[in-house]
Amino acid sequence: PPPKPTGPAQPLQNNQQLPPAPAGAISPSVPFTDARSSDKPTYEALDTLSSDPDATGVIGEIRVSKNTKTDDDTVAYIAMVEVGDEWNREMVEQVKIRLVTSGLFKDVDIFWGRRKSDGKIVVHLMVEDKHSWIIAPAFYNQPTNTGGGVGFGENNLFGSGQKLLVYAQYATGDTFFIGAWQLPQISGSRFHAQFDTYLASQRNYEYAAPKKYLDNPIQLRESKMIYLNAGARVGVD
Repeated sequence: PPPKPTGPAQPLQNNQQLPPAPAGAISPSVPFTDARSSDKPTYEALDTLSSDPDATGVIGEIRVSKNTKTDDDTVAYIAMVEVGDEWNREMVEQVKIRLVTSGLFKDVDIFWGRRKSDGKIVVHLMVEDKHSWIIAPAFYNQPTNTGGGVGFGENNLFGSGQKLLVYAQYATGDTFFIGAWQLPQISGSRFHAQFDTYLASQRNYEYAAPKKYLDNPIQLRESKMIYLNAGARVGVD
């Protein structure tokens, strides 16, 4: 094998290939990216772990890579793994299911190894984020009610797995705003919350009683109602 370079590791330059890893280092299917320091693979990132696919023990570190929107803490929270937990091979499928079923990621890969310095397990969570938002316009034309609106939905607000849905409409009959915001966790705690609101302005038309089976009764009066509703819910897992 080539000699291990001395001195601080240097990031790869454009189009430069990573030389073969030293013997005994983990060689994942894609080069490992040390998200804490650099976006480029380095010898130190590969040479700190021993290659042991059946390694079990206490988790000493959780590394997250390939995520472009969801933050590292949220990925680890969804995976339900923490530093200090016991790790074994049987946990891989459970962790992968949790990440996939969250609906935030289009691709999930997991690998791990034993840290040479203290023998603890380093777990690598590699996740690719899905497109998480949508904008939907609307227009309609009905008797006594013509208008339009626009809605916005976000499935991963602030990269923390929060859900947001808002819709606003302006029309001759019904004008309203509706919003819902869901927090799966509050500041990393076991508490979760949800907030919603509904504000509406409606016009109501009252007509005279019909005189015959086919009739076009005259309008007697018009009234307007303004309605506001808001709610909040806080829970604990």
